Order: sequence, then C-alpha cells, then structure tokens
Amino acid sequence: TSIDLSLHGDFLLAGYGSGHVILWDILKGTILKRIVDLHTSSISSARFTSVPMGGSGGVGSSSVNDIGAVSVDAGGLVNKLVFSKGRLWSSTYSVETECLLDGTAGQILAMDALPPLDLSQTLKGDGMDYHPSVHKIVLIALSSGRSSFAVSVEPKVSVLHRWARPSTERIDPTIEEDDRLTQASSNYASSYVSSYAASYASSYMSTSTYHSNSKVVEKPPLSKSSVDNNAVAVPYIPCLSWGWALVSGGGHSVTPILARAWGCCLQFLRANFPPLDEYDADATNDDTVHWPAFGT
Repeated sequence: TSIDLSLHGDFLLAGYGSGHVILWDILKGTILKRIVDLHTSSISSARFTSVPMGGSGGVGSSSVNDIGAVSVDAGGLVNKLVFSKGRLWSSTYSVETECLLDGTAGQILAMDALPPLDLSQTLKGDGMDYHPSVHKIVLIALSSGRSSFAVSVEPKVSVLHRWARPSTERIDPTIEEDDRLTQASSNYASSYVSSYAASYASSYMSTSTYHSNSKVVEKPPLSKSSVDNNAVAVPYIPCLSWGWALVSGGGHSVTPILARAWGCCLQFLRANFPPLDEYDADATNDDTVHWPAFGT
C-alpha cells in the first residue's frame, strides 16, 4: 500500500495492507527486517528520512549503518523507525521504534520527508550555500483533514509549525462558502480514506492470497443540496512535498520548502533559519541546533 526507495537505491521500505512494514535489500532481493506488531491497520505511507536518525542518543549518535524511516497507518498511528545493522559482515538488522502520534488526533491524510541536500552542488566554488543546522534536523510533514504540520523527528520530536487548512472557497472556488459545508469538508477526506482503508485491510486479511481488484470507488458529485442532505462534501485531500529552493533576495543560499496542494489551492511554506555570524565557529563545529521559523 506504500513504498519508498532509498537515496542510493540500496533499500526499499514497503508498507502492507496487513499493517506490516518490511525493509528490503534491493540488490539481493531479500528481507532485512520485518515489523509485524507495530500497526494494526493498513499502512498509508512509509518514507525514509533524509539522514540517519540517532534513536535516543541525539545529534551525532547515529551509526553510518542506521536507516531512518517514518510509517503511518489508516488509523492515524505514526511511528518513527530506526533500523540498525548488526556487527561487521552481519546482514541482520534490528529496529527501534518511537510513537509520534497514537491515532487520537484522527486520520493522517498525507506525509512526506525532507530529502537530503545535494552536497555535490554545495561543495563547488560557485555552488549553493546552506545553514549548517539542516544536517542536524530531520524534518517531516503530516496533514490531517484540518491542518498540516512541520515536524522535527531528530534531534528531538517537536511540532515546529501548524499550518491551517485553506478556506473552502480557496480549495474549490465554485463552491459557495457555508458553515455546514466547511465543517463537512474537513471530515470528508478522513471518512473516505478510513472507510476505503478499512475495507481494503478487511478483504486483505480475509483471504490467504491477495487478488487484484480493478473496481473503481466512485465519489458522488458535490452539490449544495447534497450537503444540505448530509451527503459527502468537498472531495479533496491534501498533498505534501518537501524540497529545496533558493532563498529570496539573491545569493546561493538554499532552504527547505514544503509545498501543499489542497484542491485548487497550492501553497508553499519556507523554513527560515536564523542568520549566522561568519565568525561563529560554534554553529558549525559543535552540536548546536538552530531551529527554523516558518512562513508562507
């Protein structure tokens, strides 16, 4: 139900309708680690994180053999995963897990992790520059039916920014603003994904062999009368994507950018790191973390 390929193509992270999460060795076609008791519903998103994650040790405690990831299921459970390789020449992997969200916040409709910065460009004489803290922070983004969140999962778990859902008229300008419509639209995506995922997981678990199904789930058209009759509302769910972009104002400095599409509304959220004094050696030589502020 979800896959992600590692940066260099060595590993594949796969989530399944059964709630299992498996780390695959792409070159050998073998399973490195299978997690079977972490999620009880279908995996909706599984992503590698941008840098190795250090578990409970904080900045600088990661091993070069550690692999970080985040998994999300249809029930809203979000977990941080740190896969660690055994001793030299060993092909055995262990995993440490930490719950980021326990599902009480509701469905998580979208998730993405910040990809690593291309250092080959930053090392060139006229290449791009970046704030040193970008390699000390692991960023992900999560979105429910009401808000999106920029979250740090390393060196500590912290919600850095809450990004409110756009107004209904911005999501779909053809729909007249209405209190009931606004309320219904915030609940539609969650109920739709929840019912579909529950149906899928149920059919998956009830058969010993999975059979592909080409059935298309059709969503009824939206109308003002259908909302008045408590039918479905705005059929849009959020989409999230992290990337890197040049800082406005010229120069070669790059910073993380989060793009969010919600219906007809496309927005960008920029991480703004505090300026560094060029003589501040502590910013680059120790584990000092400068946390970013965010602005659209």
